[in-house]
Amino acid sequence: MKQLMSAFFLFAFICNVFAQQSNDAPYQKQKALPAFTLKTLQNKNFTKANLPAGKPVLIFIFSPTCAHCAMETKDIIENMATLKKLSIVYASISTDKQKIAEFILETGIDAYPNIYLGMDTDLKLASFFRPTVTPFAAVYNSNHQLVQVFKDGYVMPKLLNTVKAL
Repeated sequence: MKQLMSAFFLFAFICNVFAQQSNDAPYQKQKALPAFTLKTLQNKNFTKANLPAGKPVLIFIFSPTCAHCAMETKDIIENMATLKKLSIVYASISTDKQKIAEFILETGIDAYPNIYLGMDTDLKLASFFRPTVTPFAAVYNSNHQLVQVFKDGYVMPKLLNTVKAL
């Protein structure tokens, strides 16, 4: 009987612990832009500290083989007149340098000084946002506080409206 009671209390304790855990992604609780380190194709580190101060930020989590990511990138470039006030951080969930280089060549994003691209090798951004699809985008204001998340891909008019309101 003592073992049965002990097992019951252990079971109740474990259930209580798991019931209190949340499946929310960290960005839903922490509104500040998280620290991150991306590895560039030149094997240099690009961190949050490398971003220009006082500028809004667009975090764009992508895969270089994702067709939707390439289409969204073309939309970003077509709307660069509005988006140039942003620091745009492309965080690749892939570490395949050849595929990333092909993505850069295909999209031409290396021609824009406000676009920074790197590999999320330690998956800090991926684990912070927990995207279920790519592309995933999050907009932060000039104080690096979260403004909007586009977790199911995003539609350019919504992004433009968000950026115009910054």
